[in-house]
Amino acid sequence: MTDITLNPTQPDGLNGWYVTAVVASFQVTDVDSDPVNITTYYDINGFGIQVYDPLNPPVISSERPNNYIEYWSNDTINEEFPHHRVEGIKIDLTAPVITLYKPSALIPKGRVLINGTATEYTSGSGIERVTIQLNEEEIYDTTFNGEPRVWFEWNFTADLGETYDIFVEVWDKAGHSIQERKTVQCPDYGLYDTGYIYWFNNPKIGPVNLLVTLGLSIAVTQDSLYVVLPGVSTEATQVQFVATQTFLKKNLTFWDRNLSDGCSVELLVPFGIYK
Repeated sequence: MTDITLNPTQPDGLNGWYVTAVVASFQVTDVDSDPVNITTYYDINGFGIQVYDPLNPPVISSERPNNYIEYWSNDTINEEFPHHRVEGIKIDLTAPVITLYKPSALIPKGRVLINGTATEYTSGSGIERVTIQLNEEEIYDTTFNGEPRVWFEWNFTADLGETYDIFVEVWDKAGHSIQERKTVQCPDYGLYDTGYIYWFNNPKIGPVNLLVTLGLSIAVTQDSLYVVLPGVSTEATQVQFVATQTFLKKNLTFWDRNLSDGCSVELLVPFGIYK
């Protein structure tokens, strides 16, 4: 008779999942044979028959919900004992993954969207729960049914000059969790209504029909001219700025290739009239 012992003896995660590799050991009893004369064999997930060595016991570590180990023994006269099989060994060794799409590091005043995905493809245990905290206050808590990939989304209202701490935590069915934190700012500068001219500290001018048509606004300070662009796609990786000399028809091109903090560029152009 061949008995098996698994270590851990019971799933050490949640919902019947192991979150560590499982080690198998065997004990053989036979009234007609000395145990030292009995050979035990095993096969994990159909990957091939192996001879059991107590000093190097088999380890089940494939991340999947349906691991199995088949085992049996032969005595000295090569009599094969009955085969046994332990099935449904669920193993998940890996935490899920968070992909946070929105918001960006700089946000406008008003409604701000938080969204992203939680993914657990490795083992198949799936996503259990997603929570979102805003400045340490929980604003979102949703339970799922073990889907491999889920979408989460919520929104809040941002005020000028405020900074917001966004904390997302995800659990899978096996009990693993992962966290992601992002700090975003709603600055009290550089936010302008489309179609207007902001001239130093004077009241805004407009709306100006041309700027409304182009979807732009302009701001002038003591040393800078700001042309404020309409929304830039979240998929964008770089923005090209072109200053055209009105009379010479010459284009001067500038690039912002890092949009992580918004898009801007210093236009070092000769004196003249541009559009």
